Amino acid sequence: MSRTVFSAANEPVEIMSDDDWKQTLDLRSLPYATADRVTLLQALWHHGTITESHGLATTSLRKAAEQYGYVYEKNESKSRIATMLKSMGPAIERETKGKRTFRIRLIALPERWYKQVNPNGDQPAATPEPVVETRIYHEEPAPEQKPEFPPGATTPEPEPELVQSPYLEVLPQVAMSLLTQVVEIISAGKPEMIEARVKQLNLQLDDALRRLADSQQHSEALRRQLRGAGDELSAVKHERDGLRARLRQTEYNLKQAMSNDAMKQVDERVRDELAKVMRAVPESPHGHGG
Repeated sequence: MSRTVFSAANEPVEIMSDDDWKQTLDLRSLPYATADRVTLLQALWHHGTITESHGLATTSLRKAAEQYGYVYEKNESKSRIATMLKSMGPAIERETKGKRTFRIRLIALPERWYKQVNPNGDQPAATPEPVVETRIYHEEPAPEQKPEFPPGATTPEPEPELVQSPYLEVLPQVAMSLLTQVVEIISAGKPEMIEARVKQLNLQLDDALRRLADSQQHSEALRRQLRGAGDELSAVKHERDGLRARLRQTEYNLKQAMSNDAMKQVDERVRDELAKVMRAVPESPHGHGG
């Protein structure tokens, strides 16, 4: 015997009798959930599904559970919460990839655990109204890695950045707002109101499409400018490398020329001194006597 209730976060949760739970899972016993497990279940009961695009859903669940009494020790193993979730069987639905967990959801509870998580009993199980939920995740930029260059090599200049149009960030929000208004109009059920609102939404949609087209044209113009700047930068680099090579060759030739002139001067000086010695008449060691 089972029934479906809605959690505090308006998510359906199947509640099974303790006997059915034990028969389904083939468990020998159904103990009361420990205090730490209760805090995890309460966090999922009140906050709903935990979703993280970076694969840190377990960490987010731990932070949410701290509001309900979970004590996090600094030397606590990172896999402790994952082990507890795994031990609770089909009560928890997880989406994992390797060691990362992207999604954690509460889907079922035995009656005994349900009383611990929700001691106030069942809430009126009214069908929740359709709610469009948008979760925006901000990707953390990866640390910039500077390339290594061999000694003597020049560091290339940074490429110019392409400026992103602000309309590209606004368009998803505009589309979501239009969708929400359509749901409200359908719920109202008045034909004249629907017709007027549809016209207004068509105008807003045309305006959004026009801004999108303008944004795309602007982005294309920026890309052309970027390509032109890249070509000019390549030409400047090529010319600079040629001038640098010519400068090094000139310095080498100058050193060689200066070195040859110095050797010639030394050689001429030695020759002059040797000629003077050869021209000198040696004196007799006995004087002028015969």
